[in-house]
Amino acid sequence: LLGQPPGDFADEEDFDRIMSQLMEQHVSGDAPGPASEATIAALPKKSLTRDMVGGKEVSEDFPDSELKGECSICIETVLIGEEVAVLPCGHWFHNSCIAAWLREHDTCPHCRKGV
Repeated sequence: LLGQPPGDFADEEDFDRIMSQLMEQHVSGDAPGPASEATIAALPKKSLTRDMVGGKEVSEDFPDSELKGECSICIETVLIGEEVAVLPCGHWFHNSCIAAWLREHDTCPHCRKGV
């Protein structure tokens, strides 16, 4: 790591210490638990709209076919009109993506607000 300023990397001892701290946080129960299947099934489904992908910021004559969103879980493109699941905080995702996430965590992947 020649040429890098000191402090830009962790040696083996620092790495072990950091990993131990992260593992302790996970084991200590700081992470939220899963959402219930009923909560996941009850999420509202909507067709993606211009407003949901920031369409207010572009000209009205800009075609919907050129506007795209992105599911931030799978990082895949979502087109206007495609169905998405919307969390209470307003963030949206592919239904299958957010269902898988919520089976592990009962919070929004973006803002961490509970569902």
